Amino acid sequence: MKKVLFLFGMLVSACSYGQFNHIQYKTDCDVAYRFAIDSLNYSKCLGQLSKVSKKYGKLYCEEYILMAHCYKKQGKGTKSAKCLRKAWSNYGFDMACLTQIKQIDLGEINKGYTAKQQKFVQQGFDNFAKLKRSNTDSLMLVLQTMLEADQVPRMKFYSDTPIDTVAVNREIAQTDSVNMIAFKEIIYKLGYPGEWILPGNSSQAFVLLVHSSYNQAFFDEMQPVLLHEVIQGRMPPSYYALWLDRHNSVRDLPQDYGMLAVPANLNLTEKQKQAIAANRLKIGLIKNCPIPTQLLMFR
Repeated sequence: MKKVLFLFGMLVSACSYGQFNHIQYKTDCDVAYRFAIDSLNYSKCLGQLSKVSKKYGKLYCEEYILMAHCYKKQGKGTKSAKCLRKAWSNYGFDMACLTQIKQIDLGEINKGYTAKQQKFVQQGFDNFAKLKRSNTDSLMLVLQTMLEADQVPRMKFYSDTPIDTVAVNREIAQTDSVNMIAFKEIIYKLGYPGEWILPGNSSQAFVLLVHSSYNQAFFDEMQPVLLHEVIQGRMPPSYYALWLDRHNSVRDLPQDYGMLAVPANLNLTEKQKQAIAANRLKIGLIKNCPIPTQLLMFR
């Protein structure tokens, strides 16, 4: 705990980030995703994204990738490559959702670019390296320290030797309690550590977030706080939805966002799908976000 607090003391005060309601932003973007994915109408998708850009004065990385996807489907390689340059030159908001959408494949988008077009993409990669903030590395170190502590007792379940299950579970509870104190302090002082401060590494806090969903006191206190973080553009809506569903799942409550790979979410009726889509939009999660596979990566 002392090490975590010492490292946390290295971080500077919070950055001002959210300038508009990001739930409404993603709701408007959802129209574009549905044009591209459901109806394959790439022109309408691009038109909607143009409207969103004018309305909010910006697009996020994932929406520029969506544009690159559409232009590539239209056979407009140069416009596609230039959109990827813009994508990697801007922060993401909910990149975790985009990476799960199989129809939008960065590998496929990048195929077949000319040497000149590849240079546009490389310029974006060069710009991406400049997105790190002054406290990004310090925050990464804090989160890595917390994650390592999180995994130490949990990995004991994979030991080849007998373990005292009660003692290990007690150690997990103690570790989680310490981590939740530090995690809350990060969120209150800096904001949720998403793409805005950890470009390309927002998954660094994912395990801590999911494990916090088991803690009722943390959940009760942080649910409105994290919703505010979504509105401000700091917390990915997909992470917030997953956190809510994970909390409800361990308490046998309804999972309103369909984010867990359980039988009930894999065999939905059309009416249930519509209800989930409506619930998702209320927190800024696009309808076409699949069930995240990250849940399979850790205990």
